[in-house]
Amino acid sequence: MYGVVLWTDKKRGRAVVWCDDHDRLAFMRDRSALTDSTHAPQPGDLVKIRCRDEGQMRYCTAVTLVGSGNFANLPRSLVEATQAVVSQARRSQDAQIEDLSRHIDVSRSAPCVIQIAQG
Repeated sequence: MYGVVLWTDKKRGRAVVWCDDHDRLAFMRDRSALTDSTHAPQPGDLVKIRCRDEGQMRYCTAVTLVGSGNFANLPRSLVEATQAVVSQARRSQDAQIEDLSRHIDVSRSAPCVIQIAQG
C-alpha cells in the first residue's frame, strides 16, 4: 500500500501516514519500521508501507521512501481545509443561536426559565 506522510516526530522517529485505501491512518512507532534507515520520512513524502492492525490502531511494519516531498503541500492543505470547515460550522452555529435569540422573550420569564415567543 502507498501513503503520504502527514506528520513526523524526528526525535522519536514517529510518523503518521495517510494510506491510499483511505481507511485508518497508519502510525510508525519508531525508526525500526524503516527499510532504509538513512532517510527518515518527512511530511509530504510518498511512502510504500506494510501495516499491521492492533485493536483500533494501524501500525507500519515496513516503510520505504518512494518520493521525497512529492506531496509537500498536502499536510498544510489538510489543516487549512479543516480550519475552514470548523470556522464555517462555528459561523453557522452562531447564526442559528442569534436567530433563536430573536424569538426568546426573557422579560416575562421566571428565573432560570426561558419562554419562546409565538410567531
